[in-house]
Amino acid sequence: MAAPRIQKISVIVPENTFVRPELRGVKHCLAALDVSKLMEWWPGKPHVPDRDAQRIKNIQRSLDWKRVAQIAAYLLQTEIIDAPKQLDECFNEIYEPKKYEPGRQWPPSVSRVIRFERSAFPTARGKREPIDQTERAQDLGRRLMLEIGPLVGMIQIPGIKYGVPDVVTLATLNSAIEDVVDNLSDADLTGIEEQAEFLALCLDAWLEASGRKEQVEGSGSLDPENVAYQGRVLVSFLTLVPACLWLLKKSDIVLISNKSKDYLIAWLKQLLGRAGLLERKRFIPKSSFKKLGYLGSGGIGRFRDTLWAASLTKKNITRLSVERKHKIAEENRSRVRRELASNE
Repeated sequence: MAAPRIQKISVIVPENTFVRPELRGVKHCLAALDVSKLMEWWPGKPHVPDRDAQRIKNIQRSLDWKRVAQIAAYLLQTEIIDAPKQLDECFNEIYEPKKYEPGRQWPPSVSRVIRFERSAFPTARGKREPIDQTERAQDLGRRLMLEIGPLVGMIQIPGIKYGVPDVVTLATLNSAIEDVVDNLSDADLTGIEEQAEFLALCLDAWLEASGRKEQVEGSGSLDPENVAYQGRVLVSFLTLVPACLWLLKKSDIVLISNKSKDYLIAWLKQLLGRAGLLERKRFIPKSSFKKLGYLGSGGIGRFRDTLWAASLTKKNITRLSVERKHKIAEENRSRVRRELASNE
């Protein structure tokens, strides 16, 4: 057996103007590992990568200073102002003499302001607290995907073999949650644990009311006619979270309790009945969903209007026009959000 070989490479690590002052004295060490070993050691789940090491070796690119600045901006979680000037001051002495070498570009072609992009999967930032509602929504989405509620193990991550086909994607779920985070806070649900628990309770109530929950329990797959779990339907229901909060508060019911879940299940069953969305006590199948105009152009908007129009009434709304439903939905949304914000 051959002795392990260590290959040495020479690397220039200049002083980094993007690093905080207290860290600039830290010594850097750069290691290069054989990509075949990296692929061998890669855990493989839930990512399930392609283990073709040679293909990965071939995917290399020349130094891109715009990307350097973008990575720095991301790590700092802030915009970098005067990025070209800062890069020039930091790296000019090293790379200006080598600008004619293959793969070099100097001065770098970067915009005056480099903006950062947050990760859509928040585990990358470790234990740091969320800096805004977008990151709070990401944290809540991750918990609903991995830890709590009826969608654990079902939510999809595009490009990664994780979740159940046709169920909502993580990015779509996060976006829907972000829209109601302020409403949760207005209802005095301010901690991430209680916010996640209430969202899980609402989703559980929705799936119980739909009569479709048992179709996926333990199966890991979804009936093509079961649209109650699909992204457009779940995120449309999540727009009703303010109404859930408002109704529970009006009824003096503890928000996170068995009583609140039972109340929401009963209310949602009545809502679905008034909206004409139940067939034999189950949420309508995909074929009926399509006939009612909830698929295709404008479909998701019409579906949300139907839910909101049926939310605060005791009358059947199936005979109302699309325009009338929209008007009632807007009135109901405005009332609920206004009264939640004022704690009425």
